[in-house]
Amino acid sequence: MTEENKNDMAMIDLRNELKTFVASELKNLPQSLKELDQKQRINILLKLMPFVFPKVHNISYTTNDIQPELQIILE
Repeated sequence: MTEENKNDMAMIDLRNELKTFVASELKNLPQSLKELDQKQRINILLKLMPFVFPKVHNISYTTNDIQPELQIILE
């Protein structure tokens, strides 16, 4: 096995370990959040939001029609 293959296997093992760890922590998250005070809980939730909700971008669309400008927000 080449050195590159060993590095790839080590990276795969590390990713699998991290996935397992994160999955177990997610199961404990509701109880862990209950143990925090309100300010800490809100702070944690705000930090997790980008991983749960897609970014929203404003898109403008105008036509030559007399209708007003249409704002579309895609998720």
